[in-house]
Amino acid sequence: MTRVANADHDALVARVRDALATGRISAAQVEALLDRSTSDARPAALQVLVGIGSVVAYLGVVLAYAVGFSDYPQWVQVATPFVFPMVALATAGWLQRANRAYWMRESVALIAFASLVGATLASVFAVSDAPDGVWFGWIGAAWALVALVSGRWMRGLRVPWLAVAGAVIVSANGFGSWIFGDDDLYRWLELGLAVALAAGATVAGRRRQPLAAEGLLAGAIASSYAAAVLGVGDVDITEAGLSPWHVLLTIAVAAALVLAPALEMPVLYVVGAFGALLWLGFVIPIATQSAAWALLIVVVGIALIGVAAAGSRLRGRRDA
Repeated sequence: MTRVANADHDALVARVRDALATGRISAAQVEALLDRSTSDARPAALQVLVGIGSVVAYLGVVLAYAVGFSDYPQWVQVATPFVFPMVALATAGWLQRANRAYWMRESVALIAFASLVGATLASVFAVSDAPDGVWFGWIGAAWALVALVSGRWMRGLRVPWLAVAGAVIVSANGFGSWIFGDDDLYRWLELGLAVALAAGATVAGRRRQPLAAEGLLAGAIASSYAAAVLGVGDVDITEAGLSPWHVLLTIAVAAALVLAPALEMPVLYVVGAFGALLWLGFVIPIATQSAAWALLIVVVGIALIGVAAAGSRLRGRRDA
C-alpha cells in the first residue's frame, strides 16, 4: 500500500468524515474496507498451498464419513452430517475474529455453506426418500436465517449474502410446490421472486449495504433466468418463434453484464456469463430462423436505451 502525504491525508480524512456525516457512505462500509485491508497483498504461495491442503484433507474426511453412511443408524444419519458445517462455520468465525486475509475467510465461508447444504440434504433424505416441497420450504427458511446471521457476523464477505438469496429461492420454490402443485405456475413464481429480490437489493443498496445488495441482485437475475427458461419450455418455437420469455432472458443477461461493472459487483460477471450461455442455447436458434426476429431483439435494445435516456432526463429535471 502506498503512503499518503500529510496534506493529502488530512484532505482524505476530511472527505471521509463529511461523507459519513452526510450519509454518502456508512460506518459499515468503512469497517468492511478496513477488514479487507489485510488482503490487499497477493497471498503467498505457501499460504495458498496450506489452504488447498486443508480443503483436500477436509474433503477426505467427508468422503471417509460418506463411505459407510447407509449403514449408520437413522439418528446418526440425521444428526451427524451437521458436524461438518459446524466445524467449517467455527473455523470461519475464528478467521473473522483473527482478522485473517479476506480470501481465507471467503473460502472457508463458501465451504461452510456448501457443507450446510449437503448436510441438510443428507439428513432429510435419511428421514424420507421423497420429501415434500414443504420440507424444502422450511429448509430454505432455516438456511436463510443462518445465512442472514452469518452475514451480519462475518462482515465484508459476499458468500453469506449469496447464501441468503439462494435460501430464499429454495424456500419460495418449496412452499410454492406445496401450495400451487402446478408446474404451469412456476414461471410466475420465479418472476415474482425476481421482483422481490430486486426490491430487496434496492433497499440494501440505499442502506449502504453493497454486499447484501450484490447477493440479492444476483438472486433476482438468476430467478429471471429460471422464469424465462420455464416459460420458453412451454413455447412451440416452430410456430410461435420468439416469445416474451426469450425477451426476458435477453434483458436479464444484458442487465447482469452491464450492472456488474456499473455497480462494481463481480458476482454478476459470473451470473452474466452463465446467462449468456443460456441465451445462446435459447435465443440464437430462434433469431437465426428469420431476420425479423433478430431485428426484434435490436428493437428491444433500442427501446431500453430510450427508457434509460428518458429516465436520466427526468432525474436531471427533478434534481434541478
